Amino acid sequence: MKTLTALLLLGLLCSLHTTSAGVIALEIAPECCMKFSARIPLQQVVSLRTTSSSCPRKALM
Repeated sequence: MKTLTALLLLGLLCSLHTTSAGVIALEIAPECCMKFSARIPLQQVVSLRTTSSSCPRKALM
């Protein structure tokens, strides 16, 4: 009985871990630009930020 309880608890912890990893991935997604439409004139740039390290296209935003 104790073994079954331990296995169920382990399964629950594993499922919670994978769920939280999915939430983190969703939070990172908006930081990545998939398409760059146009260059912004240098005079209009107020600040710069690089795309996330998980983004396949490196750029300044």
